[in-house]
Amino acid sequence: MSLLRYKKIGNGNIKLVLLHGWGLDSKVWLPILKQLQSSFQLYLIDLPGYGINYNSSFLNLEKMIEEIIDIAPINALWLGWSLGGLIATKIAIQNKNVSGLITVASSPKFCSCEKSYWPGMNSKMLDHFAQQLKMNYFNTINRFIHSQIIMKKSVKYSKILEKNIVFTQKIPSSQTLDIGLNLLKSYDLRSILSKINLPILRIYGRLDNLVNYKIVSIVDTLSPNSTSIIFKRAFHAPFISHPNLFSRIIINFCRNID
Repeated sequence: MSLLRYKKIGNGNIKLVLLHGWGLDSKVWLPILKQLQSSFQLYLIDLPGYGINYNSSFLNLEKMIEEIIDIAPINALWLGWSLGGLIATKIAIQNKNVSGLITVASSPKFCSCEKSYWPGMNSKMLDHFAQQLKMNYFNTINRFIHSQIIMKKSVKYSKILEKNIVFTQKIPSSQTLDIGLNLLKSYDLRSILSKINLPILRIYGRLDNLVNYKIVSIVDTLSPNSTSIIFKRAFHAPFISHPNLFSRIIINFCRNID
């Protein structure tokens, strides 16, 4: 039996599991919760080492997935951001109880390759970000969150994000950050994407400097069952910069699944 916990909100008819990314817990979904909770039952799962699961740990991706599946609802849709998208994709490949998959600013392989062309990021960029997180976690997260807001949002919106996302985080341990970093560096799901026989929606930010938009057309070919959408004026977190549009897209996609 899994020791992981989750938070459930919303009174809709559709079950939607949300997995956050590396470095931040499930509070990062705050900008879209109000828009989604009337249409969905939202299962906010903090990955091991984060948030309410701060005291949990995992040795590898397979063990973590086993723990997550153990607490997740049956026949739910899964929404994963960045590292959470990688994890949700792996779950969709091996778990028959997934009814649909949405990935946001995610990639089947995050880092570039030496032997063949793949427009991934340089692993040194991840190392640098990890170092910044360990040296000054809150300043680094605050800069990241504010860098996502490229539209002329109000000062009030920025303060809400600071108060409810940034400064409510429990600082992940160095071990948790290192394990997540290694997953981002090492996992490659490109060769098995075609095995996912589910409705799939992939969302990207055109200005994302972590997941290059150039992978979109390549993954279109690798994952023929999927649909891709690019937010032209978004970076790595479109649900922060464009919460209303993002929410409408999620709702429409999920309602059209048989």
